[in-house]
Amino acid sequence: MGDWNADVRKVADFLAERDRPMNRQQTNREQNEQPEAAPSLTVRSSSTAPEMMADLYAPGDLIANRYQVVSTLVGGMGVVYLCVDQAEGERPVALKTFKPKYLPHRAARDRFLHEGATWVKLGRHPHIVRAYRVEHIGDGRQVYLVLEWVAQAEAKPNASLRAWLVPGQPLPIEQALVFALHIARGMKHATAQIPGLVHRDLK
Repeated sequence: MGDWNADVRKVADFLAERDRPMNRQQTNREQNEQPEAAPSLTVRSSSTAPEMMADLYAPGDLIANRYQVVSTLVGGMGVVYLCVDQAEGERPVALKTFKPKYLPHRAARDRFLHEGATWVKLGRHPHIVRAYRVEHIGDGRQVYLVLEWVAQAEAKPNASLRAWLVPGQPLPIEQALVFALHIARGMKHATAQIPGLVHRDLK
């Protein structure tokens, strides 16, 4: 079972820091000074969107005027932004997309959109990460899969399979069997929803 309390605390701490009221002394001082720093909450316009920039969205940034970034996970080609969805009562979600340099590639985007549409059709199942929808932002080249934020297991640094692995050691047989059973149940549901589905990246 995921450590939901840890993730709830993470989101709560982020929101508390974002909304923390200034004390009276700080307020009086800032009234007499011209602020130099940009605000922590940033809404990027299409002209300054990630595909036009070398960097990624940072914590506090707002994606599509809706998803406020809490933290970022970067992989080989992809990026996952852990966010709070302000349009859904600040529900924790994960936004999966490409690294900015891959976004202009039409074929890659088409495959990504096909994956997203298929994923959304799978609906809800306890052993499949829920995909809520596909988001197109700006001129349409920014595409995101809006996913459920999966809680990390207790005492694990994150929710990835890698967090369970110890270099040079096999996964305990009991845990491996649990994972295999979860995968089998998830695939049984997926193939019932979409007959003929072949999953090429089980993990």
